[in-house]
Amino acid sequence: MRYRQKIYTPFDKMSQAETIGLANFLFEHMEKQEDSLGKIKRKIQEAMQEIPMPGGFVIISQDRRRTNGAIVVRHDGESDTIQYVAVHRKYRRQGIARELFENAIRHAQGDLVLHSGCQSVEAVLEHVQHCPRGAAANNR
Repeated sequence: MRYRQKIYTPFDKMSQAETIGLANFLFEHMEKQEDSLGKIKRKIQEAMQEIPMPGGFVIISQDRRRTNGAIVVRHDGESDTIQYVAVHRKYRRQGIARELFENAIRHAQGDLVLHSGCQSVEAVLEHVQHCPRGAAANNR
């Protein structure tokens, strides 16, 4: 791993400022995203929920203090759904998305599946070689 990755969970939450910063990062750097900034923020908050069940996790990749990539995953009972993934435009083609996916696979509680709005991540999943939980590249 070339860049530092930080994992946030419902039990190790992001601050309000970090949530807003991540929402702005995703809104700016996701390809083909159709969600509003408000909806992105709500989905991050849902991933950080403790009740009724643990909501999921967020992994942020950083170069020093600058975010260069992020993935938001929500636990949906039997599987974990990738809600959002993005890599900063200046850091693309460096393996950051692959590292985020590999780390997400390791932390998933079940099969890792794609949310239908994340069309741009399918190509990355095809290149991830290590899928210990039999991660599925299924669209929802």
